[in-house]
Formats: sequence, C-alpha cells, structure tokens
Amino acid sequence: MTWQVSKVLLALIQQGYHEIDPLLQQLKNRGVASTRPQILRLARAMKRNGQLQGSAQNGYVITREGLTRLHLLELKQIKIPRQWDGSWRLLLFDIPEEKRQLRNQVRHLAKALGCQQLQHSVWIHPFDCFEHFQQIRSAYGETNDIIFLKTQSLEHTPKLLSYFTKTYPDTKFN
Repeated sequence: MTWQVSKVLLALIQQGYHEIDPLLQQLKNRGVASTRPQILRLARAMKRNGQLQGSAQNGYVITREGLTRLHLLELKQIKIPRQWDGSWRLLLFDIPEEKRQLRNQVRHLAKALGCQQLQHSVWIHPFDCFEHFQQIRSAYGETNDIIFLKTQSLEHTPKLLSYFTKTYPDTKFN
C-alpha cells in the first residue's frame, strides 16, 4: 500500500466513514483499487502506529496522531519553472529493514513526484522537491537515513536531460 492510500483512508475516516464496507466503497469511488484484506491490514498497521482507534467490527476513529499524519501526507505538487536552474536534486537513502514502512514511503514518493532512479536507493530530480521528503522524514522523526544533495555537476547528464525534457516539455533545459 502506498502513502496515497493511507492518505485517502485517513481522510475518509475523518469525514465519518468508520466501517470497512463503506470505506471500501468510498475508496473504489475514488479510483483506489484495494481489497478488504489489504484495507484491514493497513488499518491494523495504522492502529499500531497510533493513527487510528477502534476495530473493523466497531468502526475506526482517527486519532490526533492520525490527523497529524494526514496533514503531513497532504503534499503539494513540485513547482515546475519555465527555466531550469541547472541544479540536480539527489535523494539518497539507506533505510534499515526495521524502518521498512519509511523506506517504502520514500520510494513511492520519489516515483510519485517524477524522480528518476539512478541506483537502488539514489533518485534524482531537476526541480526542488526536498520539502516533500522533509515532511515524510518529519513524520517519522529526524533520521540520518535520508540525505539530500544539490549539485550542478553530474555524469550521464545528456540522458537525464533527454528524459526530463520529455517529462517537462514546457521547461527549458539549457
């Protein structure tokens, strides 16, 4: 499950959908393809993390921690400038197995924001996107497992420029 599904689930519970079947229907109405077992697993995980209270039988209620998490997941889109500033933004992470949920969310966010994967845990983007990852890092507490770099010097630039020029045709990359 991605952070987007978590966000939609928390928002729906906040809006008053407390029981599993109405939640599943609302998720489906919003184009989120999830099965009952997937949502139950996600709800249990969110309950363990203190974001929800209740049960599948009695319904779920969002907690203060859940509201905080929902707010953190309300991410803005990257601002796409007309002219590229010539800097590359690199996201490097080495997140241990016991923080798997954080690692998965960082990876999903990188994909959702349009970052290009350079290596297993190294992603790149031509525009400023660090604040999005800062929000996730803040949600999990400060960690040294995520590093941000901004550089103007990088190998394989023509290949990356070609990719991002196709992705953002209204921006001048020169």
